[in-house]
Amino acid sequence: MIKNLPSGFQAPLLGGRVIGGKDAKIEDYPNQLSFEIFNKYNCGASLIRPNVAVTAAHCTEGREVHKGDQVAKVLSMCDHPKYNGSTVDYDVSVLLLDRPFLLGATVQTIPLQPANVDVPTGTVANVS
Repeated sequence: MIKNLPSGFQAPLLGGRVIGGKDAKIEDYPNQLSFEIFNKYNCGASLIRPNVAVTAAHCTEGREVHKGDQVAKVLSMCDHPKYNGSTVDYDVSVLLLDRPFLLGATVQTIPLQPANVDVPTGTVANVS
């Protein structure tokens, strides 16, 4: 299942610790999803299109997705072809949903960087 993270929720990293995390309002990160299995937090995910989400490949267990009051089924999951579960290299998976989420103030797609644009060294970025 995928649903909104509650305000102030801090997800563990693979090492089990979040360093420097802080509370956030859902309106500040409307593309952030919580990938849940059997109603238990599993991993974070990001909505990249109304019907497509991206998460870590080690998280793609389960088949049902939930975003707030919106529910969709996962039609397919595609792990990176070089994903290695032992090293967690190339740890990314794309989820194709059976219907698009309705976008609004608390549900948005994440803006993606164009492929041909370099990000300058030292650029500040938020991780949620």
